[in-house]
Amino acid sequence: MSKLFLYPPGDATAGRLAEHLAALGMSCAHGPGQGQWDVLVRWGTLEGEDRYPFVLNDRRALESVGSETAACLRLHRMRVSARAGTGRQRRGRYRVFVCDLRTVALFRRSRRGYRRVLRRSGRQLEMCQGAARALYLLGLDFGAVDAAPGVRRPFIFAVHPCPPLPSSLVKRFARALADAATDLERAALARRQATGLPSSAVLGADPEFMLASRRTGRMVPASRFFPRYGPVGCDRRTVWTPRPERPLAEIRPRPRSNPQELVEAIRQGLRRALGRASRRRVKAVAGNMPFRGFPTGGHIHFSRRRLSTRLLRALDNYLALPLLMVENSATARRRRYRYGLLGDWRWKPHGFEYRTPGSWLVSRELALGVLSLAKVVADDYDCLPAAPLRDPALARAFYRCDKQVLRPLIPGLWRDLGLAPSYHLYRADIDRLRRLIDSGWEWREREDLRRQWELVRRRRRRR
Repeated sequence: MSKLFLYPPGDATAGRLAEHLAALGMSCAHGPGQGQWDVLVRWGTLEGEDRYPFVLNDRRALESVGSETAACLRLHRMRVSARAGTGRQRRGRYRVFVCDLRTVALFRRSRRGYRRVLRRSGRQLEMCQGAARALYLLGLDFGAVDAAPGVRRPFIFAVHPCPPLPSSLVKRFARALADAATDLERAALARRQATGLPSSAVLGADPEFMLASRRTGRMVPASRFFPRYGPVGCDRRTVWTPRPERPLAEIRPRPRSNPQELVEAIRQGLRRALGRASRRRVKAVAGNMPFRGFPTGGHIHFSRRRLSTRLLRALDNYLALPLLMVENSATARRRRYRYGLLGDWRWKPHGFEYRTPGSWLVSRELALGVLSLAKVVADDYDCLPAAPLRDPALARAFYRCDKQVLRPLIPGLWRDLGLAPSYHLYRADIDRLRRLIDSGWEWREREDLRRQWELVRRRRRRR
């Protein structure tokens, strides 16, 4: 057995968890001993060192919870409240139990204690995801969060890295811990045997763009040319001019396992989309915020890959951070006031959607580099250990787009990526992105996508 559950003596909840975990094939002890463990699961104890390949709830996270919780969450634009609340506010509070970004159970607070919530409303689901993100941003892999639904974002009241568990929840929480540890154990075993992860990630995308008048430069609503749904459609955001119109358009290609095929599908989608607007004097633009107040995203979808805190952290540090180096600094700062935050994802029926990057549609070369890099990170995240953005000072620099502070981190990330088993498959495309980053190039958000994607038809010369 190569998985160890480490817990302090005298903790009743930990003792009951240990009984169930032992039945699931996991070692349990009060100290790490001399064992060579692949996965160490800490339940509120700081015993021993984190010298193992994978650690759930590591020492660094456990030591920072409490004194730095509120400041860290506010840095990442989360709503934190220290007030217990009274009346209606208190009755609207919940406790969300989370393991590896997944909600294990939801309990609602009442006068008689906490009661289990079996059917969750849309607002409650958003609150559960907010609770999972709060744990992730604090460096925790599991725990409980006291929260309440909000209009746009939930309120976070308290975070518990080793919460007391109701007797009805112990077995279910133990199963969730065992599943997370087993997934990491398989990854460690696959690396030792040089077989790699069992399946290759499948990528999808729905990058956004906007339309601008060639004559005036003003925004032209996308809904004047494109329908709401379909391979080329409009985002749900609406403006009134004076009738309701949708300003953002999206390219929605079919998922592909090969980034080059996905980029070609995006190019064909752009060709069809801009063909509809070719008779009007408009141009297509992309980036972080081509027009003030209208942020655009380059959301990437993943399937055949289990989302975990390790994968999400790798995407933040090995994809979003290098991409920031070529983003327009001014618009990147404005967009990340609300969108493009670290650890921003959504669950989807096919897997999950990563929402941190801005719209990389600005050029075909950039799109190919970004999607190839996403493919490598998704396939080999288990051997990409660096997490510089866990440092609050560096995370603040990320939101401020302070490239001077973040640039020294990039060479170390490239070294790790170069050692990833799948990197050589996409080296040429990623190296183009790397050269753009090293040159200090920044994308320009008012360039016409027709030219950047080589979609301009050459006029025939008259004889």
